[in-house]
Amino acid sequence: MRNKHLTPKQLLIKTLFWGLIIWICGTILLPIFAVTMYSLADETTYPRSGGDMVIPPHWGQEGNLLHHFKMVWILEDLPVYLARSLVLALGTVILSITLSAPAAYAFVRFRFPFRKILLLSFFVFMMMPDIVFGVSLFSMFYKWGLINTIIGVIMVHTLRAIPLTLLILNGVFESIPPTLEEAAFTMGTSRLRTLRKVILPLSAPGVAAASIYAFLLSWDDFVLTVLVGGPESYNLAVLASRFMIGTDVQHYRASATAVIMLVPVLFVNFFVQRYMKSDYLTGGMARDF
Repeated sequence: MRNKHLTPKQLLIKTLFWGLIIWICGTILLPIFAVTMYSLADETTYPRSGGDMVIPPHWGQEGNLLHHFKMVWILEDLPVYLARSLVLALGTVILSITLSAPAAYAFVRFRFPFRKILLLSFFVFMMMPDIVFGVSLFSMFYKWGLINTIIGVIMVHTLRAIPLTLLILNGVFESIPPTLEEAAFTMGTSRLRTLRKVILPLSAPGVAAASIYAFLLSWDDFVLTVLVGGPESYNLAVLASRFMIGTDVQHYRASATAVIMLVPVLFVNFFVQRYMKSDYLTGGMARDF
């Protein structure tokens, strides 16, 4: 029979490990729990002034559990912000992957001067604060007439997303053997078609990871959207911030907006999850020729 007794050292390591797991889960889940409670609570009774209340004593308001969601949906034109946020996020995904994939492929398969320096420069862009990045682009976008436009916000989100999406795809493309491309070339396939029909299908997990990053960056971006956007191009993150600014702070409507923002994020992660499986590493090449 297996000895289940642990030495003091093993017990300490196990305790620290599970303590760290619980701490990480609590750090992640506590804000979600808080905004959910605020979004469903009666604002006249929750929270108590002493702050000793965790679960609301009364749910909803005016007999409606979803009162705060209803107020945000009707009074704040939330459907417009929701649709706009989806357009911005999906546009950022499409544009960033479209630009990053050929660039990453070129970095992997071609050797040219200053290649490593150029790759390193993308890390510099990633370290640049959003406020510095946005201010440096503002005057240029203003001259081009892209301020307060959907296209302008998509472009600035894409420029922010490209450094990491390119580095993700660069690592994925490097793991694909060049012999697969050589086999496609012998069949008369062009390099661009090889990228589209061979490399990208084999890189589905990496493309999915890069797409999730680009989507989330655009979906919850606040600083760049405020700097480059305007009333006609603001997303849900800007709407949520409006409830927390000024003397009339509306925690409940801000929380309802935050919960609504979580739903598409969970859906995207659930949908793209299947492309992260290893089955997609080997499929989809032969049928495309």
